[in-house]
Amino acid sequence: MPGRGKHTCRITGCPEWRIATTILGKRVRQFRRAAGFSQRQTAQRMGFSDRRPVARLELGKSQPSFVVLAALAKALDRSLEDLLVPIANYDCSCCCKVSLRQQ
Repeated sequence: MPGRGKHTCRITGCPEWRIATTILGKRVRQFRRAAGFSQRQTAQRMGFSDRRPVARLELGKSQPSFVVLAALAKALDRSLEDLLVPIANYDCSCCCKVSLRQQ
């Protein structure tokens, strides 16, 4: 069953979570820079006092919950869809064949 592996992505349910979080991290950095925010400013807008959560997200070293993703989208004046569309279009090559593309 998808999403039952040892390293399961909270975003896609895919064991290849490193790929999904890397895609998300690049997207976050792109939007943050376009908005003219530093990592610290983005973290503060999300309610964090330290920039590390944003830095870890951008580096693909974090598996954010939907609550964190929603706060991030709001901090960057974007929608969740803006953040997640590239991940939803990723076809995973693992055994579970996860894809979030609409049929």
